[in-house]
Amino acid sequence: MRLESWPLHVLCVAAVFVGVARGQSWDRFRGPNGTGTCAAANLPSTLAPDQNVSWKIAASNGSSSPIVSGDALYFTSYEGNARRLHCVDAATGKTRWQRAVEKTRDETASRPNGPATCTPVTDGQHVVVFYPDTALLCYSTSGALLWRTEVGPFHSMHGIANSPILVRNLVIQMIDQLQESYIAAYDLTTGKPAWKVDRIDGLTGGYSTPSLYVPQDGDPLIVASGARGLYGYHAASGDAAWSVPGVANAPVTVPVMWQAHAILCEPVGTVEPITMLAPLDKNKDRKSVPYVSSPVVYDDVLYFIRDGGILTSVDPASGKVLKRARLKKGGRKYYASPVAADGKVFLIDTAGQVTVVRAAGSDWAELSTATLGEPCFATPAIAGNRIYVRTAKTLYCFAVPTE
Repeated sequence: MRLESWPLHVLCVAAVFVGVARGQSWDRFRGPNGTGTCAAANLPSTLAPDQNVSWKIAASNGSSSPIVSGDALYFTSYEGNARRLHCVDAATGKTRWQRAVEKTRDETASRPNGPATCTPVTDGQHVVVFYPDTALLCYSTSGALLWRTEVGPFHSMHGIANSPILVRNLVIQMIDQLQESYIAAYDLTTGKPAWKVDRIDGLTGGYSTPSLYVPQDGDPLIVASGARGLYGYHAASGDAAWSVPGVANAPVTVPVMWQAHAILCEPVGTVEPITMLAPLDKNKDRKSVPYVSSPVVYDDVLYFIRDGGILTSVDPASGKVLKRARLKKGGRKYYASPVAADGKVFLIDTAGQVTVVRAAGSDWAELSTATLGEPCFATPAIAGNRIYVRTAKTLYCFAVPTE
């Protein structure tokens, strides 16, 4: 089915599919299905270097986000020619194991993008990592290398930043670049290619990670933004299910699934989409849409943060702005995406300034602001009653202290 005339909101592209139910683990980039939310409780209201720190460890180089499965936390890093997957105890931060591989070639990357930008993904038995200058690799949760599949080289302007996702027994890796863009599936057990489908090339590439729709009585669908549109693919075969042209161009944000909508951000400054959407933006409020950080829908309210610390809450059903205001201490650029749980929205700018907001729709309010003292580009992870934040050199675990 090809969708060409669906109604467009400023931020919300109507689709015909519903998002995956939230899970308890933070198993991929932005957690369950890339939503940025989970059912965690008793999270701290202040994240500061001297408050609510359960543990912290050195994290080495990399801007990939941490993921959590059960009692294990995983993240990637690089040092020289080495590319590393780290497994630590989620409760204590103690190292369980590390696995290193050597890069095989040079790849273009614009900072803060680099060799360890793509976030790992896990199903609780396998951990899949993607180093664009090395390979796509799969480890067991005990650290055994199960397979390695060579991919690339690539033709990217700023470097490949698309993180892998899992769909049943398939690893899905999207590669949007200046030429020869594609989306591909690999067998999770063996790493062997299952299918590969060409995608439209963009003028500056694409840096988004897909989301999923899993219907109750059908095959999963991959929902992916890319050059010139939003696309749905049958996960089993890669066959196109539908497309919505003209709503994305060189995307970075994740398409967020909410009820019967796929929500994506496309800011002013892009060429084709803004031309097509301009007549629909009668109040000219697209200027407040972020480019890098993805939105989050929490308790049926859409939140997004723009550079300068401008936080906006929106009714995702109508597109009506509920509240827009600058945070009291402002903010620089925002690369880390907002995450939400326990009645709170957590925001971190590139300077490491953390703001915790009480999630209350039109009445949201700041609870605290603190500075971690290091740049931050990775999106936090939430699991149980802990929130994990990775800065340029440190991985923090924040939790409410127990008596």
